[in-house]
Amino acid sequence: MNPKNRKPSLVLISFFVAIIFTSGCLDLLGTDANEYRIPYSNASGSRITLINNESAKDPSWDELVLFLEADDTEKNLYEVDSFVCGDFAEMLHNNAEASSIKAGWVALTFEDWDPHALNVFNTTDRGRIYVDCTRSNVSGNDEEDILLCNQDKMAYLVPGKVYGTISIDKVTSIDYGFYEDYTLNWGLLKMEYKAYSLEVSEHNKVVEAYNVTVETHHKDIEAYEGAVGGRTVISDPLEYTRLSEMQLKIIDKGKELYVIQQEINANKKILDGWVDELDSEKDKIGCYWEPFGVVLATDVYW
Repeated sequence: MNPKNRKPSLVLISFFVAIIFTSGCLDLLGTDANEYRIPYSNASGSRITLINNESAKDPSWDELVLFLEADDTEKNLYEVDSFVCGDFAEMLHNNAEASSIKAGWVALTFEDWDPHALNVFNTTDRGRIYVDCTRSNVSGNDEEDILLCNQDKMAYLVPGKVYGTISIDKVTSIDYGFYEDYTLNWGLLKMEYKAYSLEVSEHNKVVEAYNVTVETHHKDIEAYEGAVGGRTVISDPLEYTRLSEMQLKIIDKGKELYVIQQEINANKKILDGWVDELDSEKDKIGCYWEPFGVVLATDVYW
């Protein structure tokens, strides 16, 4: 899913429906399992079904991260007609419960965005953690870049504020202020990349001009060598003077091109160092996930 081109989809059952579906007690995982159908549907139109494990417990932060690392829910492709955010959240919930980790399924509504689904965990050491494993696109990147990004994302969910996510392996704080700093740092990094791109563009213009001059220089050398014709002695004084002047111009142009070449190489080294620093900072910050919209309300099911 590319948040810039396609908003996350979740099929909602109208909030005005009078009948609310309650949990059933189908013994699908043994005596400690309950099947709980909630008033939301997945991409196929089937009711979202949460399979709870009565033995499941709240995890620590480290236990949650280890579970997410082992779980493959985020590897599913987002398909509007077959697997959307509600399906991702349903699968992650049920996988967590099967691993004895208590999980919640969350429906989000926004002021200016389509509804979305994700998960919630009450960790024993860091409190409530929202997790969004819906496969998303990375801003300005292709599929190859997406594969390098951790699709298990911590969601920063505060009513009245923009909903944002950060790859969970890059999270060092659950405070919304951390997300705001992250967004600011990414904005600054994007500006740096833009400045770098402009410098690269100017550098390439210099290289192109240099290459044209080198090509002309080679033609001048060929013309000189053709005029000399392999002779080692020029008897005609006028011809000798003319050829000597051609030779001196070629030598001077060669020296000039050498200086330009050295400047180009030096500037390339600077640009290479610059982009290495930018890429290092990008790796440190992590992938940038476009925010959705301002959170209006949440609906949580355990």
